[in-house]
Amino acid sequence: MSMRSDILKKIRKQTAKDGKAEVLRVKEVATRLEKRPRGIVPALPNVKMVIINKFIEEAEKADAIITSCDRANLASDIIEILQDNDLPNSICMGDDPRLKKLKQELTKDIKINIGTSDGDDLVCLTQADIGISESGTLGILSGPASPTTNNFLPKHHIVILNKKDIVRHYEDLWDNVRIDYGDGEMPRTVNLITGPSRSGDIEQTLILGAHGPTKLHIILL
Repeated sequence: MSMRSDILKKIRKQTAKDGKAEVLRVKEVATRLEKRPRGIVPALPNVKMVIINKFIEEAEKADAIITSCDRANLASDIIEILQDNDLPNSICMGDDPRLKKLKQELTKDIKINIGTSDGDDLVCLTQADIGISESGTLGILSGPASPTTNNFLPKHHIVILNKKDIVRHYEDLWDNVRIDYGDGEMPRTVNLITGPSRSGDIEQTLILGAHGPTKLHIILL
């Protein structure tokens, strides 16, 4: 028996007044896992343009930079971001099959490092899995396509988000994860990112880039 199982067993023993209570608790948990009830969510119209505009509004409130472009101009748009911010012609990105064509286009002008950032990369490029309209939050699932460290180590994070992947609520994100991964399966980490890194811990003064990127640039396709 693992230490975790031993601890849980002791908790059950201390909290269960009798065998019936334990049975009811197990049944209640099983029912909740099966039916997946939703909590209270903010009222948002189920209209795509309203959802997209709300995402943009909330993301900009959190100091994210939002631009839009079509797939054909994506590479040139990224190069322009590098030039406008005096950044080096070098980008780190995960081994994401969704960005294979973009990688081929970018390598004509800039150096591409595929894999996990070692902390020395100033810029990382990521494809977001989902955008959450209610708070302007990006949902990025960890894996070879998007290593978690790439979201937090660079000073400048460029994230590509398809407009079709913007949903209304956090609950919609978990619905999509269940569909993509199947019951009982999850990515190791679900990173929820709202704007660049920030902290107000020191003298209640807001500092950007305290624990990660100082700039978050979201490109909507």
